[in-house]
Amino acid sequence: MLHRLGLNWISPRPLHPKTDPESQEAFRKDFQSLGREVVGPDVKVQIEIWFQDEARMGQQGNLRIIWSPKGLRKLVRRDCGYKSCILYSAVCPKYHLEATHLCTKSNCTEMNQHLATIRDAVKKDHLGVVVLDRATLYRSKELDNPSNLSLLHLPPYSPELNPMENVYNYQKSTFHANRVFETLEEIRDNTQSAWKVFTENPELMTLIMHREWAVATTAQNI
Repeated sequence: MLHRLGLNWISPRPLHPKTDPESQEAFRKDFQSLGREVVGPDVKVQIEIWFQDEARMGQQGNLRIIWSPKGLRKLVRRDCGYKSCILYSAVCPKYHLEATHLCTKSNCTEMNQHLATIRDAVKKDHLGVVVLDRATLYRSKELDNPSNLSLLHLPPYSPELNPMENVYNYQKSTFHANRVFETLEEIRDNTQSAWKVFTENPELMTLIMHREWAVATTAQNI
């Protein structure tokens, strides 16, 4: 019921001292012109807006509050180790498209593979505008950007503008919390299962990811 009301079960996020609310508002307001800059003025094809990010999924899920009978408390081991995998993921909310790449390292090689999965997921004769943060990796000259993708970087210190952050919060709090995984394979299986639940529910995808300011149909009216 709370999800239907548009509410998410998430914890407060610390505000970075360098966060600039004015630049974030300008990004929302100028999204169409910023999009035209990255795709070029002469492009006439349909545009897909994608949001992209990465998250580390570890052996030890975060501890979250749960309902429990009085007098009982769930105990979760915290000595199992620090194995983890990296989930690169991108979603196009309008068309309910998704692309993921699950690996154990974060580098240009893995990011290039992820970009290739997005390239293959973009509809034929469409162009994808991938909205992502300003991590050094995402601005590397070694990235092999596919011809049907254009990268649009968010303002510095602006995770609030990337709904992928909300997706990861949902996954970690719903499927990863209060759990311990013995092997890397268990982490991968849990991560893939959680992602499948999210992507096979179009209503949930729209609820978490839709942003009024990030809508486009063609390069002329991004």
